[in-house]
Amino acid sequence: PFSRHDTEAAMPSGDEDGTIGLFDDAPGQNKKASDKKAAAKAAKDKAAEEAERKRALEESERKRAEYLAKKNASDEAKKKQANPDEKIVGILKQATDQKAKQSKTQAASVGVLKQAADAKTKTVTQNKAPKEASADQLKQAVQASVARKKRTPYIIIIGILAVVLVIYFAFFRTSVVPYMTKYSRSDAEKRLQEQGYKYYTFYNVESSTIPKGLVVRTSPPYGTKYRINKTVTVYLSSGPGSARVPYLSGKTSAEAEEALEKAGFKAQISEVNSTIKIGNVVNQDPAGGQLATKGSVVKVSISKGPGVYTVYFDANGGTVSETRREVVEYSSIGALPTPKRTGYTFTGWYTVLGDESLEYTHIYSTSKIGAGDVTVYAHWKINSYSLYFDANGGKVSETSRRLNYNTSYGTLPTPTRTGYTFDGWYTAKDGGNRVYSTAKMADKSITVYAHWTKK
Repeated sequence: PFSRHDTEAAMPSGDEDGTIGLFDDAPGQNKKASDKKAAAKAAKDKAAEEAERKRALEESERKRAEYLAKKNASDEAKKKQANPDEKIVGILKQATDQKAKQSKTQAASVGVLKQAADAKTKTVTQNKAPKEASADQLKQAVQASVARKKRTPYIIIIGILAVVLVIYFAFFRTSVVPYMTKYSRSDAEKRLQEQGYKYYTFYNVESSTIPKGLVVRTSPPYGTKYRINKTVTVYLSSGPGSARVPYLSGKTSAEAEEALEKAGFKAQISEVNSTIKIGNVVNQDPAGGQLATKGSVVKVSISKGPGVYTVYFDANGGTVSETRREVVEYSSIGALPTPKRTGYTFTGWYTVLGDESLEYTHIYSTSKIGAGDVTVYAHWKINSYSLYFDANGGKVSETSRRLNYNTSYGTLPTPTRTGYTFDGWYTAKDGGNRVYSTAKMADKSITVYAHWTKK
């Protein structure tokens, strides 16, 4: 009941996917649609193959660039005097070069993907509306993938910069070693921490100038730029310590000072007269070999040659022609003067008064004078004389007595004479001066005479 024309109008010419309907009786149209579909698939495969080839080539170029970058970085690290800033610049430069190459690679990839998307879009456009929706989704997916790939280099660069900064602050950052002389240990630790140092160690050293427990010096010294990941050594004073005083006998002044300085002592030099060679050590205090605090003073006497000193002669109640004499140190005094004193006998010169029992105080012409002026004293022995009593015609029980010079006569005896009265003792047989008990003995023997009056 239907004609061929009606049948063609009533039945569809094909499905939504472009295939010929079951009831289409036109074999030519089926073949044409099949060829078109095969051509689109072949173009898509070719574009995919070309994209894969370019991707492989770009991957090879990328790996080669990475190899060269690593090799350059290794070469830079081997440079002994490369500083941290140059290393960082090198890393940033490599990252920049790598970014540029990746950008070129991404641009090429974007071009290939765009070509594939365009081919796919053309194929889908030839299909019906449902296929157009699938093409739009594919295009959106491709664009999202391209956007992600565009962001990838920036993420990599940011990561590299973050790693570089971490490495710099961990290994290459420097800080100035602070001034800490005479700081306590706790204060020194605070100063180091303020400057960013985490590693430091303390050692004790002897010091005669810095009090015990305070900082003497640091290594490296203050003011030095030093990496914060390295250890700063801080030396604390343990006090001056002690040492044995060196022996200085026979040394010159300069040699003595040098020896004391090496041993950790200070020299206090003074000059003294001495027979020791001029310029050489005479004595020292403390003596050599004694333990003393380092930094303390050692007194050193240096010879300036023998001195010239004065010997004073004290006649000690007598008289002497020479009262002083200049004598070279440690030389003999020479012939001594002889003093005089009425009523006394000179017994010698002594360095002390009134004690002749100490023989070492007795001075002779051969005696040698020491360092310094000296006074010698004359020693005397008092003389004794006889007082004679002449009865002058009478009789007396005591005819004489022995008296020291200048001592009183004392009680005088009383003579007797028959028919006469005793008138006293006189200095002459006839006349003269009357003598009493208070009279003083002269420096010679004396005779006194009894005077009489006839009854």
